[in-house]
Amino acid sequence: TWFGISVTYLRFYKGLQVQGIDRTSLPYYTRLQPFAAWYACISTFIICFFNGWSVFLKGNWNNATFITSYLPFILSPILFGGAYLYYGTPPARASEMDFESDLAQIAAEEVDDPPPRNKMEAFWQWL
Repeated sequence: TWFGISVTYLRFYKGLQVQGIDRTSLPYYTRLQPFAAWYACISTFIICFFNGWSVFLKGNWNNATFITSYLPFILSPILFGGAYLYYGTPPARASEMDFESDLAQIAAEEVDDPPPRNKMEAFWQWL
């Protein structure tokens, strides 16, 4: 899951870069990106890859552990490719990503936070 989220963010980040949109113009951003996404992507891949390593030790083979540990590495690309073939639409190019549609509707539905009534609420709002 976190690998997929990281890859999705990296594609989003690339789309923003290609279209010249500054991340600081977004409602939420962090200075740790895209490095945090790369860190999450690489670390979750390593964790998942070595998650079931014990089945390869002598006398520890277990079909269920092997399948649950390593099936996602094979199944995820197959499902992604199958969806591409079934729907016939490739992933959007970074230059073609739509960051403008429905912004007016989203802004109209946005609700401002009420002002804090005490110091504790002010702290939580700042946090």
